[in-house]
Amino acid sequence: MFIIARRLALDERKRQQMQPTVIPWETDDEEDTSGTIEPRSGVDGTNPQEIVIARELARVLDRALRDLPHEFREVAILRDVEGMSYEEMAAVLDCPLGTVKSRLSTARKRLQQVALEWMGEKKA
Repeated sequence: MFIIARRLALDERKRQQMQPTVIPWETDDEEDTSGTIEPRSGVDGTNPQEIVIARELARVLDRALRDLPHEFREVAILRDVEGMSYEEMAAVLDCPLGTVKSRLSTARKRLQQVALEWMGEKKA
C-alpha cells in the first residue's frame, strides 16, 4: 500500500515540476498551521509561555522538514511520523537498509541543527 502511495506521490511531484511555479515576493507569517509536526513532549498545557514556544518550534521544524531534499524528508516522515521500522522503510522505498539509515541520520542531523539554531536565537 505504501509503495503504491509513494509511486503516486512521486508521479504527482513530477507532474507539478513540469508546471511553472509562481512564488510570491512577500509571504505572510501566518502560514498553514496544519503542519506535519505537532508539539507533544514536555508541554502540559498549563504554562502559556511553554505552549507558545513549543508551537513556534514545531512551526520552525515543520518548515525545515518541508525544506529537506525529498529523499531525506521521505525517510523522516516514514520513521518519525508513520512509525515504520527500518526494514519496512527499505521495502517501501525499494532501497538498501543502509541507505535508509544513512538518509534518516542525515535528516535528523539537519532538523536538529535547525532546532539548535532556533533555540540559540531564542535564548539570546
